[in-house]
Amino acid sequence: LMALNRPTEALEAYELNLKWHPNRFNGLYGAALAAKAIGDKEKAGKYFEILLTLTQNSDSLRPEIEEAKVFVNHTIAALKA
Repeated sequence: LMALNRPTEALEAYELNLKWHPNRFNGLYGAALAAKAIGDKEKAGKYFEILLTLTQNSDSLRPEIEEAKVFVNHTIAALKA
């Protein structure tokens, strides 16, 4: 659905999938991207934060984790400004 430029529907699908498969890396990342695409920064931040919590003890260099860190840090900085 994201590839078809239908992020609202994609977010709904990711959220439904996360109910059955909670804390799934790809599900959380996809939900964050879909929320970000529709402009829901709060929801995107929520999913990125969960992803970061799940991977906090990992030494992985996955670009998804770096993207989550940048988004969360930027969002926090914007709220403080």
